Order: sequence, then C-alpha cells, then structure tokens
Amino acid sequence: MSEEPLPSVPHADEAQVSRLRELLSLAEPLIVADVARAEQLLREAQALAFRLGDARSEALALIFLSATSYFRSEYQTALDTLAQAQAAADLVQDDLLTARIENSRGNCAVALGHYGEAMEHYQTSLALAQARGDVEDRARVLNNVGLVHIDLGDYPLALEVFQEVMKLAQQSKSPHAYSSALINTVLCYYHVGSPGEALALASGYLPSIQKLQVRQHEVVLRTWMLPCLIDTGEVAEAARQAEELLPLAQEVDDRQYLVYARMFAGQALLQLGQLGPAQEQLELALEEARRYDIRPLQRSVLHLSRLYAAREEWQQAYEHSQLYQALDRELHTEAVERKAKMLGAQIQVQILRREAEHERWRSNELAQANTALQATQEALAYRATHDALTGLANRAHFQHEVERELQTLDQGLFGLLFIDLDRFKQVNDTLGHDVGDELLKEVGRRLTHVVRSSDLVARMGGDEFTVVLRQLRSAQDAEGVARKILNELIRPVEVGGHTLHVTGSIGVAVAPQDGRDVTTLQKNADIAMYRVKHEGKNGVQTFRRP
Repeated sequence: MSEEPLPSVPHADEAQVSRLRELLSLAEPLIVADVARAEQLLREAQALAFRLGDARSEALALIFLSATSYFRSEYQTALDTLAQAQAAADLVQDDLLTARIENSRGNCAVALGHYGEAMEHYQTSLALAQARGDVEDRARVLNNVGLVHIDLGDYPLALEVFQEVMKLAQQSKSPHAYSSALINTVLCYYHVGSPGEALALASGYLPSIQKLQVRQHEVVLRTWMLPCLIDTGEVAEAARQAEELLPLAQEVDDRQYLVYARMFAGQALLQLGQLGPAQEQLELALEEARRYDIRPLQRSVLHLSRLYAAREEWQQAYEHSQLYQALDRELHTEAVERKAKMLGAQIQVQILRREAEHERWRSNELAQANTALQATQEALAYRATHDALTGLANRAHFQHEVERELQTLDQGLFGLLFIDLDRFKQVNDTLGHDVGDELLKEVGRRLTHVVRSSDLVARMGGDEFTVVLRQLRSAQDAEGVARKILNELIRPVEVGGHTLHVTGSIGVAVAPQDGRDVTTLQKNADIAMYRVKHEGKNGVQTFRRP
C-alpha cells in the first residue's frame, strides 16, 4: 500500500482513524501470506471506514477484500466486491483507486477466460497510472499483462514484459512487484523448455521470498520448481519437496496452486512407480479443479489416464483419456478465439509502453492491427482444420472425417490407426523442444508417404497421430498398413546433427465391426494402443473384444 496519509475525517475519533490506518497496513501484506486473517482485518476496516464516512479507505478495504476472494478462486464474488469499491471510489474521484480496481477486474476477467475484456481493463488501469506517474501501479498492471501473454503461449513477449516490470519494481522499491515478476520469469523459462535455467533462478531467489514472508509467493515459486525438478531428472527430490509443500499450500488457501502442487506431486510419484499415492494426489487435484471450475488445470490433471494404463485398467484409462481429449478440444478452440480477439489489444499495450512515442505511433500501429486482424481471420479457417506444427489434419478435422465415413459406410470397411511415439519425451528432455518438433514433422511426412493419397493422416496433439484408412478390402489390411508404418518409423532420423531412432505403438480398429460411431471406434483403437504400450511398445495390436 502507498504511504499516502489517510484523509482527515471531520469529528472522527483519532483512535478510530488510527485503528483504520493500522488495519489497512496490516491487511495488505497478509493477502499473500494469510488470506483468512487478511479477510478478517479488512472486514473490520471496511465497517470502520463506513462508520467514519471515509469513502477512500472503504474503497481501499474493498479492493483488498476482492483480492482475498480472487486467491480463493471466487471470481464472481471478487467482481461484486470491486463494484462496491468503485461506488466508494466515485465519491472521492480518485484515479489511483480506479486504476487499482480496473487492474483487479482485469485479473478476474483473465481467470474467467475473458481475455479481450481483461486487456481493456488493463489498458484503462495502465493509462490512469501513467497519467498520475504511479510507477508501482504500472509495474503491477504490466505484470498481469505478462501473465496474459503466458496464457496465450507468447513466452518471449512475456519475458520482455517481466524484465520491464523488474526495472519498474526496483525503481519504485517494491519488493512484492519484483518478486511477482521474477516468479513469472521462472514460469516462462519452464514453458520455453529451459527447466534447468528456471530451477536455478527459482532456487537462488527462494530465500529472499522466505525472508519477505510472502507465503503465497513462496507457494507459487516452490510449486513451479516441482516440474522443473521432474524434467531435469530429480524426480525423487520433486516428490520430497511436494510432500513438504502441500501443507503450506493448504494453509495459504490459494486453491489454484494447491491443485498445481497436487498435480505435480502425483506426476512425480507416478514416475517413481508409487501408484497408490500418485492416484490419491491426482484424484484430489482433479476433484478440486472441478470444484472451482479451473478448466485448464482439469485438462492437465487428467494424467490419470496414464496411471490407469500403468495398472492395465484399460477402460478407466480410456475414459480419462476421452475426458482429456474433449476438454483439450474445447480449450484449444477458446485459445484460438482469444488470440484473434487479443491481437489488437496486444498492439495497444505496446503503444502504451512506448510513452515517448505514444502519439506518433498510435495511428500507424492501429492500422497494422486492422491489417493483422484481417490476416488472422483468413488464417483461422486453415488453422481450424490443420495442426500448426506438422500441417497435418488436426483433431477436429479427423473426427469430422471419421463421422462422415461412418455416415456413408455401406458394406465396405475402413480402418482407424492410433499411433503413439515411444519415449518421445526423452527427446524433448535431452535434446530440446526444437529437435522434438522437427522429429514430429518428419514423422508426419513418413506417415503421409506410407498411406494412400485417399487416406487421412492427423496429429491429435503431442506425439499422438491417427490414420483413417478408407475402402479396405479386409480387416487384416489395416494391420498390414500399421506394420508398414512401424517399418517406416524405425528408419534413423537425422535432426540437428543428431541421429534418432524412433518406434511407435499402434492400435487398430476397423469399422463397422469395432464400432459404428466415432467415440466407440476411437475408444477401441486407444485401448488396443494402450495394450501395445504395456506389452513392450514398438508393436501393433488390433482391438479384440474381451
């Protein structure tokens, strides 16, 4: 909180004014350390400010109260509280209060998936902070803008924003803003495939956060250290640190990061072969993600499919795999829509950050935004049916084609192959995502080369591919094509100076005998593939009814 003195209140008891100042000063740092205690203090502060007729302090208490709801994933409650805060701020016409309210509204909009609306709130907040010369508020808003870029996968741009935030935080001597930006930098490094660099930065800064006693920041930083430890091969250490972190995450009551911590704990335990404890953590994470409607985390936690596969519980594995795929399609569609809506907003944020050239570049960059938006609209039709990396058909197009084949099926047969590359994660972990991406492109080319031009090759996501084989003469033909694909895959691949040897696990289903709808057919191909995975990989299995 800024060190501005509270306004004098006519006829107010000095002891009450002093108590109000004390409550607000105590509560703000507790929001990220002890949210329950912060809420208790802020409700007392709000009531006292109302009795004193101090609208500015009442608005500030309400802004802080909205943050306690936000950290509990109660976003609509937070927005309702912010509306009350704005009503109080309007009474004193304080632009800095409005700037903070707009920033908080932007955070809630992001959490609810309304990215275009969020950017409008952030732009308003940033403009008000710049007009008043408030460096700390500028840092706060830009930090949130950087988080939006992370959500959209624009990690280089996010890193650029966080570097600027750290400069502003040092200028304003705001350790909390600096802490937030550094944590988000760690997150960026992890997502661009540099877990070692992320882990080194996080480990070096952790003692400083602990010294600040900002427990919510500590939970976030330590949570993102877990996948970095897993990806750098320190799986046992990740499991140990997760066990140590979970009680703190529960105490802080940041529900989103409690789900993250449970998810990463489950992943580490799964890799260590501790299936019972892994299942317990993953099921708790999924339950809490559903309870608080955190859909991106629901998708991430659905690693339960691999756990059930490890136990050879094929039906449960398939059901969770289907839940993952359905949610992944839904979130992918939303992400494409968000990016289209965000393009103009991103450019406007860049304009706001270039203060010295603000007016001179405005019209030019808005024109560029319009041109870019037109190009985006033209590209969306292609992107809606094709995988961005390989150029193959994507999941949505694949399912549409299977449905179309089933509708026109008449006495003939068609086959569905589900292909999962073996040990692909090791390529990403040891050689980097760039090499992994080139390998996926080459696999796509080889699959297309093996099958006929009338067949369809699709990438479902990650290292999973599917093939639709049209107009088969017999069910055995599908398995024959699958074995040709295996032979094509095992040929060495030269990527970036590395010679790679790839194998695949292939499940085969044939319509109509293995299913007359896309869900059943895909399920049976998945189940056949899972059996290959757990019988030694690098093979073909045709679905057989139990």
